[in-house]
Amino acid sequence: MEALIERYAADKEYDKIIDAWLKIAEAERGRVNLRSKIFYGNALLHLQQEQKAAEIYQQVVDQMSASDEQATDLVSLRKVLADIYTASGNYPAASTEYQKISEDYRKMG
Repeated sequence: MEALIERYAADKEYDKIIDAWLKIAEAERGRVNLRSKIFYGNALLHLQQEQKAAEIYQQVVDQMSASDEQATDLVSLRKVLADIYTASGNYPAASTEYQKISEDYRKMG
């Protein structure tokens, strides 16, 4: 299913990405690779489903924060998440993410 999501993402077939994601059992979604989750989040954004996109990006950011992923990747994803929160009017959550971005940059030096 992940390969299918990636192919749909390359072709910008956002509806098909959503359909493919919904075919994944909920119990299995936690094991889907980060790249597929990001493609799903992007598809939600393109289909103007900011709230759901924010949930997916928050999951990705949380997962990356708990691992040894590259800090620059995490900062980039936090920025997208903060921008989604801003666009959807969730300013407290956006502010929190922007503060975390600043902290991350300080840690990187």
